[in-house]
Amino acid sequence: MGENRYWGAKRLVQVIALALAVLGAWLMLEVPGYGTATTDSHGAETAETLSMLDAVGPAALGLAAVPVAIAVLPLFGVGRARQPLAIAGSVLMACFVLLGILSIGFFYVPALLAGLVAVFLEPRGTRRLV
Repeated sequence: MGENRYWGAKRLVQVIALALAVLGAWLMLEVPGYGTATTDSHGAETAETLSMLDAVGPAALGLAAVPVAIAVLPLFGVGRARQPLAIAGSVLMACFVLLGILSIGFFYVPALLAGLVAVFLEPRGTRRLV
């Protein structure tokens, strides 16, 4: 009958990019990255490391959701909308990574690279005439 035009190498790489964005969000929220040191009146020092979720609170969940939403964007594309959404998702992810590279952006570099690979893959069922 007809072939499934939704799944192919391009779509698989886009799903991998989404999985990497989810992994980046989880790491961003759970990896200890904030340190505090306190000294009491007796001179005893205590040091503590906190994850972003512990240090910032629920607002960190909203920040983590942004790159995941960007990574989901290309998966909505079918037909002619597929390539523009893949490009838009990669551009938005690149902006997020570059703006946050000194703090949280590096967690999403793998998702950005996978999204860029997906942009250059040919969708299933299309053929180029030479």
